[in-house]
Amino acid sequence: MTVIGIYAPTNDESEGVKDDYEETLNDVFEQANSTGEVILIGNLNARFGRRNKHHIVGSHGEDVVYNNGEHLINVCEQHELKIMNGYFEHKNKHKFTWHQDMRKLQTIIDYLVIKQRSCFKVLDVKVHRGPDCGSDHYLVRAKIACPFISTGSKEWTSKTNFLGDKRYSLERLNEESVQNVYRCRLRQQLREISAEGMSIEDLHTNINNAIHQAALEALGELRMERRRHNRWWNDELEQLKHDKQKKCTKDGSRANNQKV
Repeated sequence: MTVIGIYAPTNDESEGVKDDYEETLNDVFEQANSTGEVILIGNLNARFGRRNKHHIVGSHGEDVVYNNGEHLINVCEQHELKIMNGYFEHKNKHKFTWHQDMRKLQTIIDYLVIKQRSCFKVLDVKVHRGPDCGSDHYLVRAKIACPFISTGSKEWTSKTNFLGDKRYSLERLNEESVQNVYRCRLRQQLREISAEGMSIEDLHTNINNAIHQAALEALGELRMERRRHNRWWNDELEQLKHDKQKKCTKDGSRANNQKV
């Protein structure tokens, strides 16, 4: 995930400044991992109104449209992004992100932007007026549901790192002697590989096998036991379980003796 913090030029800036900013922003997007998640947050100094059934702008924004708003929409079109503020219905005090009390002005210029095909599910974007740090901007908070991979109810008891189907304790590489052994074994394995006339796939396989063989010789393969794991289970509950089992065993023995 790449998080990009933005402070964009105001609408009064020259077109040259705006073009330089947009070019810099495009460069940042290109540097970000195209397959990962991108979150764009901050003061984008853009006002683009509201639009119904639009793939970039929601229907719960404000009515004012600035030139900066069109610039932001162009960037979102180019990188397939979505401005999330306008997709959630709130009172005005929970929508407007900037205020100037002397002139009685309030606008929406701080945004949360994500990919249109994001794995994240944005549940809400809302302004909170309570926090105060001397700024004329309000705090904008987003609730985002992030996907995760469940490891199930079991976990490995030993801290290990994995290389394919093999498991080695890479923590041992912190020892200088083990590092030297691993380097020596890996160098020896790689010298035996001849890339001449070999396809890329075969070369990849041989290098992968060399890494595994060197790790096996230097670190050794681990045999790990699995144990049940529940986040809510603790030692106190474990003791209560044993006490109850003992009590049930005693009660059962007494009942059998009485029957006899």
